[in-house]
Amino acid sequence: MIRTANPALRGFENPQRWDDLASGDGRTLDAPARVMTINGTVTATAILVGLCISTAVVAWTPLSGMANNGNFGGLIGISIGAALVGLLVFLGMSFVHKLSPFLAPVYAILQGVYVSGFSIFIAARWLGPSESGAAVNPEATGMIFQAVLLTFGVLAGLLMAYATGLVRIGGMMAKIMMCALGAVLLYMLALIVGNGFFNLGLPNLYADSSPLGIGFSLLLVGLASLFLILDFQFIEAGAQQRLPKYMEWYAGAGLLVTLVWLYIEILRLLAKLRGGD
Repeated sequence: MIRTANPALRGFENPQRWDDLASGDGRTLDAPARVMTINGTVTATAILVGLCISTAVVAWTPLSGMANNGNFGGLIGISIGAALVGLLVFLGMSFVHKLSPFLAPVYAILQGVYVSGFSIFIAARWLGPSESGAAVNPEATGMIFQAVLLTFGVLAGLLMAYATGLVRIGGMMAKIMMCALGAVLLYMLALIVGNGFFNLGLPNLYADSSPLGIGFSLLLVGLASLFLILDFQFIEAGAQQRLPKYMEWYAGAGLLVTLVWLYIEILRLLAKLRGGD
């Protein structure tokens, strides 16, 4: 099998190591309702995405209020806190797959808080305050809605292309994608350490609205889109291997990771195109 760079889907690479593979837990032909299916994974993913979006909508009012009151420290703290707790929940699923039906919804809710906070920060960073002086410009709502539509548009388009066999990712392409992702993570680490602790003044392409910064955002949007295809392949492989039923939630959480990443990069790109500072 192709190796995946999505940590939430690493369990699909070596299922023969699981104890329940030997015992046949949920894997027998006379218990089809206890094995992972494509339809079951779609349902689990839809529930997780719905929880994420609903939480983001509910969190928008209090978080935007914090921004409008100038409490960006609290806004960033809540967003980073939700992301870190979500990471711990994510790791819990990675180590104990059977807990996925219980931990995946919690992870989706935490992602919703993070997405809401990040969206507000991006709106205030690139669009600037409104005419009334509020930190969150009303235009942000339209931009965020566009980012959501584009994210699901990319997802739908890639699903159709994958279902018809138009797109597949081979082993070599997967390795290139992983190297590219590793380079992006190293660059992010260099910015945090170099600029944050040593004041090296490294160019921050994440926040740069120049043509180079916009090109960097386009590159990340493309990379996230490619990882969606890779996720589809591993979900299909998991269903073919008749993995346990709880792996549907594990796979759904993994797909949510990539979807949130894609949304963030699309939102950042739209903000750069609109802000232009």
